This record gives sequence, C-alpha cells and structure tokens, in this order.
Amino acid sequence: AAENDGSVMAGEGEPAWIFGAGALAAAALIGLTIVTMILGHWYLVRRRLPLGHLIRFSRLLAGAIGARAATLFAGLLILGSGSPQGLGGFLGGLALDRGFFFWQRVFFGILGPAVFAYMVYETARIGSTQSATGILYIAVRFVVIGELLARYLVVAGAGPL
Repeated sequence: AAENDGSVMAGEGEPAWIFGAGALAAAALIGLTIVTMILGHWYLVRRRLPLGHLIRFSRLLAGAIGARAATLFAGLLILGSGSPQGLGGFLGGLALDRGFFFWQRVFFGILGPAVFAYMVYETARIGSTQSATGILYIAVRFVVIGELLARYLVVAGAGPL
C-alpha cells in the first residue's frame, strides 16, 4: 500500500499531518495557478468573456498562496518548538545552514506569487486580460520553482516547507 507524504517524511516525534497539509496546499496552489493561467489564455481567444471569472480566480489564487504560506509557517513553528535546539535555534539553523534554498523557496514559492496574484487581480479589474495572462505565465514558473525547492527541503530533512 502506498503511504502518504506525511507518514513517509515525518521523522520520529514529528506530526505527520503537517506534511500532508503542506502537500495538499501545494497541490491546490499549483493547480489553481495553472488553471487561472489557462483561463487567462481563454480571454485572449474569446474577448467577450466576462471579467468576473478571472477576478474570482485571482482571489482564489491569493487564497491558495495564503494557505500554502500558513502550512509553511505552521510547519516551522511546530517542528521548531519540538526541536532540541528550540524554536530560535531551529529557525536560525534553517536560515543559515539551508538558507540558500530556504530563502529562494520563500521568494519563489510565497512572496513572488503573492505579488503576481495581486497584479493579476488589478489588471483583470481594469480589463487588461493580456497583461494578466502574461503575469500568470510568470506566476506558474515561480510556483513550480518554489514547490521544487520545498520538496528538496522536505527530502533534505528541513521539515514541511
């Protein structure tokens, strides 16, 4: 039987549910980013589509980014507070020892997509669907890079990032 992400990646004494929640949030983020980008592309083909759909999906995308950020920070707090070095030592070690990958993960996986979701929302509101679609193409790249870095950090033992 196949095991879920949490039961495989959680170490001794670590709650497996946070790994599973992170995987679900990552799937929602990747899926919504791609679906929103495809929807934006349809606005280039069918110019009379109502803008409400793209605006709604940009809000959903922002919610998925928020959920992914929440699972990242919850994982950091839960694993850090249960770590032998304490929360401060855990976060310091992560930021320094794995900082090259961790900070890129935060930038590409959370901060960049959050800015892009806001930009898509604003450009869709003013009816600039071509610009919104271009921004979504970049957002897809950022999200994929961010989630690849998150998976690397999980496999490297840094926790559910």
